[in-house]
Amino acid sequence: MSRISSSADLRNQIPSTQLIASVIPSVSLTLNSATSSVNLNNFPAGNSFVVNVNTRLTASDAKANVFMRFNDITGTVYDQVASHGVDDTEATVAAYNQSSFSLSFFPANGAPTYHSGNATIQLPNAKNTTFFKNFTAVGNHVTTGSEARVGITQGICRSTGALSSIQFFLSEGNFATGSYFAIAPAP
Repeated sequence: MSRISSSADLRNQIPSTQLIASVIPSVSLTLNSATSSVNLNNFPAGNSFVVNVNTRLTASDAKANVFMRFNDITGTVYDQVASHGVDDTEATVAAYNQSSFSLSFFPANGAPTYHSGNATIQLPNAKNTTFFKNFTAVGNHVTTGSEARVGITQGICRSTGALSSIQFFLSEGNFATGSYFAIAPAP
């Protein structure tokens, strides 16, 4: 026997086991059929969130943009700056006074079968009613051996309302069957 296990005094000084991890509840949606818009409006508890999107678009173009709004606000209150790399070319674009954010991380029908794009969207302090709503999105897709796209987008919605819903929509086509959307509390 070790010295600790044989000494009652020392055994009583070992702290009890504590929970050091837990399952973070999330809300997710996998599309059973193609649709032109998706609303995430069933937020889990918390103040800051992470949204994950994995999709392919049915638009006829090889790649297409996904648009995003907060709380279904349609006014020109969205500003963003995006830096995208496509193959060996990079571009940075700023857009102000827009009616939505634009996320260009996703392939469409012109891309090879089974390809999809991914985006992770950080929404810090989303339930706060003092500051405008900010987000940072990082995404990518590789459609063939001849095209790869990666980007980062940062934006602000000039609204102090607590974030209660996120709308994703397209100007043409649909989100393909099997597309996945999820929201979880940020650590």
